[in-house]
Amino acid sequence: MALTATQKNNAALIVQELIKAGVTNKYTHSAVLAVISKETNFNPGNIEVGYKNTSNARIRQIFSKTKNLSDAQLNTLKANDVSFFNFVYNGIAGNGANDGYKYRGRGYNQITGKSNYATMGKAINVDLVANPDLLLQPLIAAKVAAVFFVTGFNALKKLGKVAQYNTTTINGFQNYNDSLGAIYHINAGIGHSNAVIKADVTGGLAKAKAVVKDMYDFALNHSGAVAGSFVGLLFFWA
Repeated sequence: MALTATQKNNAALIVQELIKAGVTNKYTHSAVLAVISKETNFNPGNIEVGYKNTSNARIRQIFSKTKNLSDAQLNTLKANDVSFFNFVYNGIAGNGANDGYKYRGRGYNQITGKSNYATMGKAINVDLVANPDLLLQPLIAAKVAAVFFVTGFNALKKLGKVAQYNTTTINGFQNYNDSLGAIYHINAGIGHSNAVIKADVTGGLAKAKAVVKDMYDFALNHSGAVAGSFVGLLFFWA
């Protein structure tokens, strides 16, 4: 998988923040990068705006609130970003009546919902509720991604769901098949069962599997220098 200079820079930032958060396992790193690759291609921007170029069938698959809308209704909704995101996200994850658009997906793995913005912001000491667009900044997005997956792993473990991935800690993975399963599970939602994750209805797991080896190789074979600040950092995870 060929990465642009910007993608490499952003991928290296993510690894940097994972290491700072205590995540040193090379398989965990590759899994996080693979999931983020399929989510946003290492672009922390508002990837979701691309929904306008997405088929209605796919939108119904991704956004459950739209599954019973006709094509005409969905096309009308898609014509306005604010209306669309308020419709699909209002009332979830702490969102009020008109919060869906404000707290739509941002960051490398598309953090969504006011309560999630509040939790992630508190963890990195940045007010993301008042300033949600800060999550569009590469470094802040990397910090949030690291917190998200570390806290997500701990929550998954608390629910007794990590043993199926042959580990007891986030640094205990022995291959990227297990690490990707767990990291994808966290990203898809810890409330899901392993069977639902494996079913891969949206096709996201397959996309991540297709690039996880490349992400592993990237981390091992590139210095990942970010503006000259940490040349060679990625080798510390080997």
